[in-house]
Amino acid sequence: MPTLPSSVSYQLPTTDVAPAVGWQVDPARAVLLLHDLQEYFLASFDPATDPIRTVLGNVRTLLDWAHRHGVPVLASAQPGAQTADSRGLLTDFWGPGLPDEPELVALHGALAEALPDGTVVMTKHRYSATERTDLLERIAAHGRDQLIITGVYASIGCLATALAAFMADVQPFLVADAVADFDRDDHRLALDWVARRCGVVVRTADLLAADTAHAATGVDWIGTVSGLVAELLGRPGTPVDTDVDLFELGLDSVRAMGLLDRIDELGVRIDMVDLITAPTVADLAELVAATEQAGASTSTAAGPAGAGARA
Repeated sequence: MPTLPSSVSYQLPTTDVAPAVGWQVDPARAVLLLHDLQEYFLASFDPATDPIRTVLGNVRTLLDWAHRHGVPVLASAQPGAQTADSRGLLTDFWGPGLPDEPELVALHGALAEALPDGTVVMTKHRYSATERTDLLERIAAHGRDQLIITGVYASIGCLATALAAFMADVQPFLVADAVADFDRDDHRLALDWVARRCGVVVRTADLLAADTAHAATGVDWIGTVSGLVAELLGRPGTPVDTDVDLFELGLDSVRAMGLLDRIDELGVRIDMVDLITAPTVADLAELVAATEQAGASTSTAAGPAGAGARA
């Protein structure tokens, strides 16, 4: 019977995996999954070395990225003290599983503290985070069709989740440097198999590309607009779905004017007609970015666009 390893340490594999499809992560379509990042499983790794040192740092970075872009976050976790019936054939491979010890069943402390308020932690009993959970239903409820997968173990639960998502017509993205495994060979196997059969392998840096696209002005408009809307709706710090009509969320005319004024203060002038024709965070952010770029290309001497009071 296999057992969990201890003091796992290896260099993260390279990510030169040729993609079979041209899918690209779209924050307006994506959900971020933290797969089984529980203290019980993380105890397999040497915390001072790679892969887990880099992996945990990258997962934390992706939580920040998800917050900036209004990407919903879900987590999976196995329960402690499972019965033989609930554990089923897993017992034959891995024994009784997690003990009934809260400190081992818990998500990794630093990540648990960084989760957005209200994050759902789904209880799972099989390799895939879709099996006997409502993960797919939650993805659909958010109006999303992409799943970004982080966590452990890459070649077991993460791979199984990617395949299950693919079979449900949800595009899986396995983050190569935000997953870990028993060893480098198993890690590489997961990357190769997902890339060739059911998904796309990305790096953390790839998911941050949308941020660097705004480096010239220093403004991430998706994150900025999402944050402004959350404040105006009285929910500061709470992610706003980027593809939901803002007026349906409660953005009335007074709050809408406040949103336009706040965007104006950041140097971009749009009006209520623009807002009505671009009523989601994603659409509005695209419009604001385009307006900003157009203003920058026509004049660099006139100062910030739309300075002054709104009529």
